[in-house]
Amino acid sequence: MITYQQLCEKHNDFQKELFERQLQLQREIKRFVITLENDLGLTDKTCQIEFNSRKRNILICKRSDLI
Repeated sequence: MITYQQLCEKHNDFQKELFERQLQLQREIKRFVITLENDLGLTDKTCQIEFNSRKRNILICKRSDLI
């Protein structure tokens, strides 16, 4: 039988592991996004979106532009 203290320790260990995995995933996603930006030549490109207006300015790329 597991004691309450052991259960709390297991919970804390699990939360620590979960937090570390979340940080690692965030770092990998950031690296992936930076790599995509560099590969597609989008490093210094921006787009502007106004969420509260009916007309939105969105950067649209043709597929031929990306190749």
